[in-house]
Amino acid sequence: MALGIQAVKFTNENYQSIKASSGAYAGIGLGFAGILVFLIGIAMIFRACSKGFSARTPTSASQYSAGSTQAVRKPSKIAQVFFSLLGIAFGTIACLYLFMAGAARFIETERAPAFVNGSVIIAIFLCLVSLLFGLVSLFLRGYALGRVPLYFFIGGILTYVAVRAFKINMLEWQQLTDFLQ
Repeated sequence: MALGIQAVKFTNENYQSIKASSGAYAGIGLGFAGILVFLIGIAMIFRACSKGFSARTPTSASQYSAGSTQAVRKPSKIAQVFFSLLGIAFGTIACLYLFMAGAARFIETERAPAFVNGSVIIAIFLCLVSLLFGLVSLFLRGYALGRVPLYFFIGGILTYVAVRAFKINMLEWQQLTDFLQ
């Protein structure tokens, strides 16, 4: 938690110099990363405390060797597939928006800068939503929510590889160039 607080504090105090050297998005990213580290710290402390309060003292030596007798809730196959596909969809959409934002930088129209900023914001929002699913999975075990950030990453990588492998040029997309005109 302290590391997250220090990251946010550092970003807040040095925002102008970060903005001048790396851009405004770097400062925003550092701030969100600090908040995320802070929230992960809170989740870890909460989990450690909840395990400590609910721990039972074993009454016999056989319980020490047998381990925990609590049943672990298993997510259904439908939930696993749904949250996996949700993560892949979020990752694919975010990566495509970033590719379109990169292409829009080369189109010199009045709408292009707004489209670039909007695309980056949408990609960051999808990333944060998938990370929030992962954060919630720390508290709610057995619902397959932790699959969303992992498959977000996989969906982004697969989209990146597909665009590069098939040599797709976003500047050749007629709908994108018509939209930005």
